[in-house]
Amino acid sequence: MNKASMVPAPTLRLAFRRLQAADAAVFFQLNSIPAVVQYTARPALASLEAACKQLSSADFSQHDAAGLGRFAVLDGKTGAVIGLVGLRPASAEGISCAPVLLGFRFLPQIWGQGIASEAAAAVVQYVFTQLQLPAVAATVFAANKASQRVLAKLGFSLQTAQQTASVDTDSAPALLTYYLAATAQEA
Repeated sequence: MNKASMVPAPTLRLAFRRLQAADAAVFFQLNSIPAVVQYTARPALASLEAACKQLSSADFSQHDAAGLGRFAVLDGKTGAVIGLVGLRPASAEGISCAPVLLGFRFLPQIWGQGIASEAAAAVVQYVFTQLQLPAVAATVFAANKASQRVLAKLGFSLQTAQQTASVDTDSAPALLTYYLAATAQEA
């Protein structure tokens, strides 16, 4: 099977597909709304044009062939894109406890409905069953309590905490690395 065409299995409320050029407007929203990007390491996108450029870049899809990359999270009833989840090689971020790193972000209007937990659980299942990888990691800023709760619900455990460089403040935020092994899911 071509791993570039693989996506997580649908859940009761959600479906998944690869992000497409047609998703530029919602991709821009997910990467420019201050409340959404406040706990990300990348700067907010400045324009729809920047979103289109990023979506079409080779860098954006470089991990698709390995079954990794970014997936659009779709509302199962309407088909609307409500967020994204991504998998990238953990080694690219200097993380050695797992082969892949999980990330997610969602539009604010669906926060508090368990969507992040449901989507992240589906992607973790995808990592363990379809990609057959032994573990998955995730990094979260210490101030991002909601994402920490999502990871805890899924059984992730805290591995490390490190200070990160901060441009805006004198005190650098702590970046937490969480870990989940496939064997922990089986228990």
